[in-house]
Amino acid sequence: MKYNEQLKTQAWHEKAIEIKRRDLFTCQHCKETKPILHVHHKAYVFEWKAWEYPNEYLITLCDECHLEAHEWISRIDITIEALMVNVDPIELYKALIKLKRDSGIPDFDEMEIKERVFRKKINR
Repeated sequence: MKYNEQLKTQAWHEKAIEIKRRDLFTCQHCKETKPILHVHHKAYVFEWKAWEYPNEYLITLCDECHLEAHEWISRIDITIEALMVNVDPIELYKALIKLKRDSGIPDFDEMEIKERVFRKKINR
C-alpha cells in the first residue's frame, strides 16, 4: 500500500487523533492552536506503515510548520547531494547538525540527518 493510501485509512486516522490529543491539539513548533493540524513523522522507516510508528516518532504541526518541516527535509537532501562529491560523510553530518541547530528547528531528528547522509553515500 502506497504511503498516500495509508494516510486515508482508519488505522492512520485513529493514530493521528491519538497524537493530536497527546499534543493537546497544539502545534508543537509554534505552540498555536490552529484549525488545520497535521501529524508529522519526524523520521521514516520504510518497512513501517504510517500508523505503526511509535508515538515518539510523531508530532502535531500546523499547516505552516508542517510545510516548513518538509522544506527542511528537502534542503537537507539537496545539501547532501551537492556536497557528497568531495566531503567525508562524517564532516557532512556535522555540518548539517550545525545548520539544523543554527536554524532553530528543534523537532527534526538528528538521526534522520545521519541516515540520509549515509543512505546517499551508499546509493552513489
